[in-house]
Amino acid sequence: MPDFREYVEKGTELFKAEKYEDAEGYLLEALRIGKPFADVYYMLGVIAWHRNDYENARRYLEEAVNMNPGYVEAATNLALLYNEHGEYEKANQVHRKMREIVEARKTSDIEPYLKSKVANMYAEIGDVFKGAGHLIFAEREYRRALDFAPEYLDIKFKLAMVLKERGERDEAIQILKEILTKNPNFNNARINLGILLFLSGRRDESRYHFEEVLKRDPENKNAQMYIRLIEQHQIK
Repeated sequence: MPDFREYVEKGTELFKAEKYEDAEGYLLEALRIGKPFADVYYMLGVIAWHRNDYENARRYLEEAVNMNPGYVEAATNLALLYNEHGEYEKANQVHRKMREIVEARKTSDIEPYLKSKVANMYAEIGDVFKGAGHLIFAEREYRRALDFAPEYLDIKFKLAMVLKERGERDEAIQILKEILTKNPNFNNARINLGILLFLSGRRDESRYHFEEVLKRDPENKNAQMYIRLIEQHQIK
C-alpha cells in the first residue's frame, strides 16, 4: 500500500500534468494519512479553484499560506482569489505580509528566481486591479513589481499605460523612453510614446516615433493614422 510520500509524489506528478481530478484523490489521501503539508494544501487549493469551488480553494490556500507564510505561489493564488471575489483588503493583507517577509532580507541578497516570482506576483495583482478599473491600486502593484525586477520591460510598459490612463503624461513618456532605450524594437511602447507626444503638442517628436514604427512595421495602422493627423495639423 502506498505511503504518504508516494501519494504526494503521484499527486504532484498528476497535478503538474493538469490531471486535476486524478491528482485530487492522491492528495486527499496523503492529507488523510500524513501530517499537514503546505504543498498538498496548495495543490488542492488550485484544483478546487479550477472547478470554481471557491470555499474549498480559499480554505486550502489559506492553510498553505498559514503553514508557510513565504510560499510565493500559494500567496499569489490566494491574493488573486480574493481579488476575483472582491475581497480587496484581504488580498492586500496577503501581499503586505509577503512584502514584509521578502524585505526582511536585503533585496540584493534575494535569489534571482525569488525576485522574479515576487515581481510577477505583484504584476498579476496589478493586472487584476487594472481589469477592475482600480488604476491607483494597479499603479501601486506595478511599482512594487519593479522594485524587485526593474529590468522587466513588460511590467514597465503596464505601469506606463496605467499612468497614461490616469493622465500622468510626463511620467508615462519618461518610462516609455526608458523602455525604448533598452529595446528600440518595442513597437507598442513606441506607438504609445508617439500618441502621448502628439497629445502633448510635441508633434515633431511624435512623428519621428511613428516613422520609426513604420520602418519596422510598414502596415501599422495606428502609425499611419497619426502621421496623417500630424500632416493635417501642419496644413492648418
